[in-house]
Amino acid sequence: AKVLVAGGANVLITYHTGAKDAFRVVADLGSAAQAIQYSVNAPDPINLAQITAFSPTHISFFATPLIAKSPPGSWDSSTFERFIDVYVIGFSKLFAAMHKSEALESVFFPSSVFIDKTPVGFAEYIAAKIAGEALCLSWQRLYPNLRVTADRLPPLVTDQTSVLFGSDTSGNLDVLLPVLRRILG
Repeated sequence: AKVLVAGGANVLITYHTGAKDAFRVVADLGSAAQAIQYSVNAPDPINLAQITAFSPTHISFFATPLIAKSPPGSWDSSTFERFIDVYVIGFSKLFAAMHKSEALESVFFPSSVFIDKTPVGFAEYIAAKIAGEALCLSWQRLYPNLRVTADRLPPLVTDQTSVLFGSDTSGNLDVLLPVLRRILG
């Protein structure tokens, strides 16, 4: 959001939890930014209408549930369903509401390098991210006038990963800037 605003964009940040953090970012960005609460799993029609009224030209879907390592050699259906609820079903609900907008130009799904590296203990997460990528491929075929992309990103420093990677988010820019240039260009 900060990079987009620096480039002259107006942004709408959505959050499920963390209103204080979202509004702190909005305060830092000024009048070019706004934030609303949005539950990917159970979208409130009022909040969805606010997103529609914003009339986004680009959607970047960074919603994610808690990602935790599972015991090696295990498969937990409820964990997989939790990921599918966000990366496929929740993403589909948002797309269904937005794809008819004449303003919409691109949709970005941040996938994961875990698909290629397949670290042990993340099978449910990897399978759900693969399903999200397949959904993007399908949408690109169905809506050729939109750019629908899914890039396999390395782990980024977020509020969820800061315990593992520290709080320095400057490396995120190195990962995301080329993606932004491509999807906005």
